[in-house]
Amino acid sequence: MAYPRPVGPAPARDSDEGRAYTAKVEKAITELPLVKKLAASASRASKPDLAPSAAKKGTSPATELPDDRNTDRNEQVAHYYISRPYAKFPANKAQHSLTAGSLRGPGMIAVPPLVLSLTAHGARTLGGTKGDAFAFLHLGRSVCGHDGLIHGGLLATVLDETLARTAFYSLPNKIGVTAHLEIDYRKPVRADQFVVVETRLVEAEGRKAWVQGTMKDLQGNTLVESKALFVEPRMARFLNTSAVRAVMDQSD
Repeated sequence: MAYPRPVGPAPARDSDEGRAYTAKVEKAITELPLVKKLAASASRASKPDLAPSAAKKGTSPATELPDDRNTDRNEQVAHYYISRPYAKFPANKAQHSLTAGSLRGPGMIAVPPLVLSLTAHGARTLGGTKGDAFAFLHLGRSVCGHDGLIHGGLLATVLDETLARTAFYSLPNKIGVTAHLEIDYRKPVRADQFVVVETRLVEAEGRKAWVQGTMKDLQGNTLVESKALFVEPRMARFLNTSAVRAVMDQSD
């Protein structure tokens, strides 16, 4: 990795080459063996969301949670709920968002992450807590620190957002901010590969939630470990929580 193979610049997102690149990554992420295995026990209502085009408009890029309007019925039979954060974030807002806009495109994060979150039934059956998740994403060649190796700051951003998503399930009003984030880099993360972030709730108490996460490659090697504390702002209880849940595409 000291001298990675030279590559040219990533194609523009709206070019023919860029669209072909994006389509290739999208096809590959939905065909990952672990995605297929987990999706086989996913909520029937959520399975169309495997494709980003099925996601709703206006969802929050960092905290999008499922909005399963038949939650009780689906959670009786499903272990996981599938969602695609970032998929339909409005363009006028995405242009000012790091993860929904600036980092989106060929060579960066080409397609929306694919997230499978434990339902209440899944947590009872498999162990864990509702909202514990597997988040799959592709990290391209244009988000490196050292050439060929993903920038550590980007990895921290990915872990911050994936851990937050799990934390929000356990906060009273399903919204919060990062109060503390620890990152342990275990191995260099090679560019142009799929990674999976596994998150789990450690503890929730009132307006606080503690979450742990591990980023792995597809061979199961641990790349980065993280733990974080998320706190719900005091004013959150005065928000229109139904509107917040709608914006975040969040289940009850």
